[in-house]
This record gives sequence, C-alpha cells and structure tokens, in this order.
Amino acid sequence: MNAARHLRPLDEIKAEYVASALAKNGGNVSLAAKALGIGRSTFYRRFADVASPPTIDAKLPVRTLDEIDAEYAALALEQSNENVSLAARMMGIGRTTFYRRYKHLIGRER
Repeated sequence: MNAARHLRPLDEIKAEYVASALAKNGGNVSLAAKALGIGRSTFYRRFADVASPPTIDAKLPVRTLDEIDAEYAALALEQSNENVSLAARMMGIGRTTFYRRYKHLIGRER
C-alpha cells in the first residue's frame, strides 16, 4: 500500500492538460477552455499561472477537466483497494467530499 501514497498531485496533472490544450489551440485561451469543458473566465481564474508555461507538451489528448478528475479519483480508489478514506487522503480532500463528488465510482467494476 506504500505505492498508494505516491500519486502525482491532481493540480500538476491538470496543469499539463491545460498547457497541452493551449498548445493544440495555438495559445487561444477561449478555444482551450472550450476543449477542457470550462468557460474562459474560469480558465483565467484557475489557470492564470499555466497561460505561458516554459514547456508545453501538445501530445497529451485534450480531455475535459471533469474526465481528468474522475480518472484520478478512480486511480486513487484502485490504489487504495477501494478504501474511500485513504483515497480521499491521497487526493488531499475529505472523505465526505470524496463521497459527494465520486459516488458514481464507488463500488464500480473497473
């Protein structure tokens, strides 16, 4: 179970996808935000520091932030052997928040 504690931070993963969406859309924030499933204002508010990263990997597939978030939660559940409290701790959120956001993943066959 030691490996379960070594998930990369979700913010770091999201930042990579945001940077990739920007690169694929030629730096156009409106198009990148649309590809990520969020509004332009939300993009600026949440990812202002990613708007001009030093290196951008345009090879990542463009996925919505909700998809990335759910995949990360599923990985945390898998690595914690379906222990919701541990999965929540690994993600840096509370157990109640995990249940509220990811109840559709709990007990599901992967």
